[in-house]
Amino acid sequence: GGRDGMTEAISGGKARVDVCCSICGLEMRRLFSRTGRSASDWYCSKCTRRHTAYLVGRRVQIFWPRDDAWYPGSIDALEPVSGLHRVIYDDNEWEFIALSEHEVYYETPTLGDVLAMKSSEMESTSIQPDWNGRVS
Repeated sequence: GGRDGMTEAISGGKARVDVCCSICGLEMRRLFSRTGRSASDWYCSKCTRRHTAYLVGRRVQIFWPRDDAWYPGSIDALEPVSGLHRVIYDDNEWEFIALSEHEVYYETPTLGDVLAMKSSEMESTSIQPDWNGRVS
C-alpha cells in the first residue's frame, strides 16, 4: 500500500542511476536519483540482513512507488525475531518493515557510525584459538 496521509513527501525523481552496495560493493541496482543525493548510499539485501543492528538510529528516506514519493524518517528499533525494523516517519507515523524489500536511501553516516560498524564486523568474524592455542 501507499503512504496515504503522509504530509511531507519528498518528490520522487524519474532519473535512475546504477549504484553498488555501500558495504560490500558487489551487488548493483538501478535506483531513483534525486538532485543532491549521493548515488552510493544503498545497501544490498544481504548486507541489510547482516548489519541489522547497525541500521538502528540511521536517518532514511523510504520510496513508495504508488505515491511516487520519498518519505523521510528514522530507524529506531529492530524486532529481533522477525528482523523487521521500525521506521518512525517525520510526521510521527511509524511501521515495521523489511528494509531489504524497499527502496531506501540511507543518509550518509558519520565517521563514528562507520567505525562502529567495522568494529562490530571484526568482532563477529574474529579468529578464535582452539584449546591449545592454535588458530582454526
